[in-house]
Amino acid sequence: MKKSAKPLIVALLLMLLIVTTLILFVIGTRFKYEELIRERIGIEAELRAEQTKRTNLFAEYQMVSDENIIVQSAIQDLGMIQDYETINKISIEKLQIDQLNQMLSEKYD
Repeated sequence: MKKSAKPLIVALLLMLLIVTTLILFVIGTRFKYEELIRERIGIEAELRAEQTKRTNLFAEYQMVSDENIIVQSAIQDLGMIQDYETINKISIEKLQIDQLNQMLSEKYD
């Protein structure tokens, strides 16, 4: 009796189907990986831009909040005058503030 070639053809087709499925899965996974890498690079670029913007804003804040610049602007732009006799600076040590806070919290607890 002659054996049929159908089981061999079915086995080969099944194996070809499995190999094709695995290859497509690997290719799909690779495309997804590359997409995630591109997204990561974009997000890192945005992060660097935001950090640069934050640094620039902080530098601008320091420049604008400088006492000398505020006084010059008030004198030149607003026409204010500075009374040199009434300028007093108060300085309190952090330890004194902490002691006062503790004393107040004990008093009102």
